[in-house]
Parts: sequence; C-alpha cells; structure tokens
Amino acid sequence: MSFNWLKNIFSKAFRLVTEILKEVFDIAFKILMAKLQDIATQSITKLATTDLSNEVKRSQAFTEIKTYAIEKMISFNDRDINLIIEVIYNNLKKQGIIK
Repeated sequence: MSFNWLKNIFSKAFRLVTEILKEVFDIAFKILMAKLQDIATQSITKLATTDLSNEVKRSQAFTEIKTYAIEKMISFNDRDINLIIEVIYNNLKKQGIIK
C-alpha cells in the first residue's frame, strides 16, 4: 500500500517538473528567437534569391546566424538555430516574401 502511495507522489512530482522545464525551455526559445530574428530574416531573405541549392542556403544561413550569436555572446544550441531557420523560412514563405 505505501509503495503505491510513494510511486504516485514521485509520478506527480515528475510530471510537475516536466511541465516546469517545458515552460522554461519555451520561454528560453522565445528569447533566443527575439534576439536572432532580424539576422535570420536578413540571411534567409538574401539567400532565397540565389541559385544555390536549398542545402547550401540552409548551411550558409546557419553559419551566419551562429556567427552572429557567437559575436553577440548569445547562448544557443544548434537545434535551436535550425528551428529558428525553419520558423522564419515558413513565415517568409507564407507572407509571399520568398518563394
């Protein structure tokens, strides 16, 4: 009986910590997006008009954004920069700014 009670307490605590961490990561990503949105938009827009392959465009945009973030001493990880590229690319495409 007491084992189930303890198991339920740990399960509830784990869910609570998971929810808190998700919220923290969501807020951190929004802050990172706000800091890198301008440079990412400029880079993606500029590269969209080139004849480069999509893979090369993505790689160059990634490098430009990462270099900017390092210069500005902005903490990030590669996954977040890739997500920023994807979000901004899709927004620019929906707005008809790029094809």
